[in-house]
Amino acid sequence: GFQLASDSASATGITLRAWEIARARLPYAMGVLAGCETAGGRVTNGEGVLGPTSAFLSAGVPVVVSSRWPVDDDATAELMKHFYDHLAAGSNVAAALRAAQLEVRGNRRTSHPFYWAGFAVVGDGTRVVRPLLAESQPGVWFKALVGAALVAGLAGWTWRRRRRRAPPRVVAAAQAGEI
Repeated sequence: GFQLASDSASATGITLRAWEIARARLPYAMGVLAGCETAGGRVTNGEGVLGPTSAFLSAGVPVVVSSRWPVDDDATAELMKHFYDHLAAGSNVAAALRAAQLEVRGNRRTSHPFYWAGFAVVGDGTRVVRPLLAESQPGVWFKALVGAALVAGLAGWTWRRRRRRAPPRVVAAAQAGEI
């Protein structure tokens, strides 16, 4: 599940499961799951891998960048900085990730594939997505707050629904650690 937190030190205590995200309708042009092994999940017959990446795709997000293995925090921060710089310059998602990976690869300290090759684009990598830049776009903080409020609202709605009832099959799968 995903812990909702305003920063890495303070979790809200609300956990969203992949199936809860998949049932939502998210109006975002791109999702970036920069944590460890976010491209993974449970392999099922006929459905493929069910996990965070597929949940965001099911929720309507057309392209997701996610990691295939545990990633280094510092190298990931560097990779994401370059990735967003390339998006801001007008590259499509796949080209921006590839250019960022090449930049991280060019650093002697992070040249091993462990540091840069773990991230992949799933979905429509040809999409051009302009990131919100605080310096160049008025009202970016308002948009960020509205986005945070939407996530908090989704989490609250999910929490209330889960308290009322969850399908027995999903509860059993969650308790078995399959979701």
